[in-house]
Amino acid sequence: MIPRLTAVITLVLLGTTSCDSGPTDPFGDVDFSLAFVSRRDGNDDVFVMSRDGTVTNVTDHAAEDRDPAWAPDGNRLAFTRAIGGERDVFVLDLTDGSLVNVSNHPADDADPSWSPDGRQIVFTSERDGNQEIYVATPGGGSLVNLTRHPAPDRDPEWSPDGEAIAFTSGRGLRTAIYVMGSDGDETTRVTDGTGVDDERPVWSPGGRRLAFQSNRDGASEIVIVDLDTGLQQVVAASASHEVSPAWSPDGSELVYLSNRESTLWDVWIAGSNGASPESFASNSTSREARPIWSPDGRQIAFESRREGNWDVFVANRDGSELRLLIGDDANDGSLAWAPTGGLPAPRNSP
Repeated sequence: MIPRLTAVITLVLLGTTSCDSGPTDPFGDVDFSLAFVSRRDGNDDVFVMSRDGTVTNVTDHAAEDRDPAWAPDGNRLAFTRAIGGERDVFVLDLTDGSLVNVSNHPADDADPSWSPDGRQIVFTSERDGNQEIYVATPGGGSLVNLTRHPAPDRDPEWSPDGEAIAFTSGRGLRTAIYVMGSDGDETTRVTDGTGVDDERPVWSPGGRRLAFQSNRDGASEIVIVDLDTGLQQVVAASASHEVSPAWSPDGSELVYLSNRESTLWDVWIAGSNGASPESFASNSTSREARPIWSPDGRQIAFESRREGNWDVFVANRDGSELRLLIGDDANDGSLAWAPTGGLPAPRNSP
């Protein structure tokens, strides 16, 4: 039996009960480890875990708060807040408790991604009648539409050097991967966009390759495109589906989901140079989701239903020391590792 981590839960109440921005209690110099989403308080809220194992509800709002994304400084969280089916992008500063509605529009705004210097946030918005990519400052100013195109544009991801943004667009017959400058200029299509659908680009740590999902072989495959040469490589090709790639911090491997061994999704790892894929951490008979690497590349965390509902598990890169990291009777997931966040030591249940 995998030991269940027992966490101390501290509730932090917002200073406002409306959907507008407002202050929370500041956290000062708390050493954060990761953020996640949980329904343990009745609806989706964003929680943080500190290195001492304390778990805190930092949004605690009647709306649905999801999709946490850490700023590079590790002191701020972007997330989406959904009220009446429409989302806005918020930024919470954990050091002083300030909360800002960055997108602030009745249309749906989602998919926040921080610039590497932490000075801007890119996100997808439907305020122009279709999906467009916007950028704004964390304080809610300088809102700019970067794509300005009648086709849907989504899935924005900032390059590691901050000079470019990759995204998915339906400008051709099918969806394709595009790259534009961080100011929206010099947009380039990097995949074909005519016979297959390519989507959800993820930058390599070096910023010269993109991993993405594609249905070019009749099933969802993970493909890597080299931006210098244009060459494309299918990773872990099979007759089954592979989705949700995430690069290791050194760029040598990808962790992803595959259903190649069952009808359920399991966590797999493959070398970014085409090395044979391998299953990770004793793949179970339960569904798994959203694998991510720790900042130092030594561990992988993922969601799993192996204890009956969605919990967060973690194991070493070689699959050893698998343990339940975040567990509750409610669903927990959407894990986001703090930029320098280690993990608390395991605790056994009393």
